Amino acid sequence: MPAALLDIDGTLVDSNYHHAAVWDDVLRANGLAVPRWRLHAAVGIGGDGYVRAVAGDEVERRLGDDLREAHGERFAELIGEVRALPGAETLIERLVEAGHAVVLCSSAGAGEADHYVGLLGVRDAVEWTTSADVDRTKPSPELLEVALGKAGAKTGVMVGDSVWT
Repeated sequence: MPAALLDIDGTLVDSNYHHAAVWDDVLRANGLAVPRWRLHAAVGIGGDGYVRAVAGDEVERRLGDDLREAHGERFAELIGEVRALPGAETLIERLVEAGHAVVLCSSAGAGEADHYVGLLGVRDAVEWTTSADVDRTKPSPELLEVALGKAGAKTGVMVGDSVWT
């Protein structure tokens, strides 16, 4: 039976607009205006690649680490507003009941992902991956390879909300 790999941000929890808004605030505070639709479209790319994707190589070299740090600090102020999406916990429970190894996959940091797993109420039923488990996050396949390893599976089905999943 294939493993069920489930993206967290935007798939199981309603956080995409929070991320896009925070990135918009952080970029504008640093004199960078990127259309919000572009910021939203890039949500799902891990923080290690996000700045480059939306603002280019030069901004990444000059400000990447500072922008990621500012995003993390600002997002931490808003994480309490993030909610589990309706039916997310039921989906996970049914997959587990059907015998699938379920691994939640996130390019988020360990603390953020842990918060989301708590929101979903499935801490004892699943494994999860975070940016702490890999050298490169999505869209690199490394996160999914680690997830398959945690599931003890060679194959899996990935469910996510973006092309970066």
